[in-house]
Amino acid sequence: MVVVLQLATTSLESIPTGTKYRKWPMRAHLTLRDRAGLVVASSPAFDGMYSGLYAKGDMRVAFSNNPFAAIGRDRVYFGSGQDFSLFNLSARFDSAREIRWSALQEPVSPAEVSALRAERAAQVGTQLPPERLQRMLDMEFTPELMPPTRPAIGRVLVDADERVWVECFEPARLGTATQQPGRVWHVLASDGRPIARFTLPARTRLEAIRGRAMVMQRDTVDVETVAWYAVVTP
Repeated sequence: MVVVLQLATTSLESIPTGTKYRKWPMRAHLTLRDRAGLVVASSPAFDGMYSGLYAKGDMRVAFSNNPFAAIGRDRVYFGSGQDFSLFNLSARFDSAREIRWSALQEPVSPAEVSALRAERAAQVGTQLPPERLQRMLDMEFTPELMPPTRPAIGRVLVDADERVWVECFEPARLGTATQQPGRVWHVLASDGRPIARFTLPARTRLEAIRGRAMVMQRDTVDVETVAWYAVVTP
């Protein structure tokens, strides 16, 4: 069997009069498929990411949520990533329950938005005249496209003992092709109890938990190396 995360756009409505931008959300669901690719079962639908819609098209949004799916030994975890909420299904998609940690909800920090604007401005450099650069930044970081709270989850991994490793959300770096990895991770027991929290060094991405932790490290000249670390069970 294969689990597939499927995304679909929602109906495209006109931008309301008097506004410049609006969110264009996607919807997501999981399908369980057999070897022939036929759908055997589907999960409930949940929120996908969203883009920003304006008069001339749409654009990526730095603080859009990231839907996720992770496969354990006998469960499938999924969610929108907007809240610290993980739904899970049995391996045959015939039951569901939720792990929720509402204490991790927080507003989008003006300081974080300012830092991302500065990073984006430095990336563009002198490619645009100052006035055009300012208009671009105002559009990409307009308050109309900010979520009500900062998204909570980036990625989710499940190890062989059914512990759930949850990466805290990291905003998208606009103008780049790759997603910035989150440095802060929470580890949950199979019943949802929090059992550990850790912070990775900068320029480091946790890739997999297979008895040991597989970590991708990138140096100052963007050369990547892979390191394996022992996992100490709490």
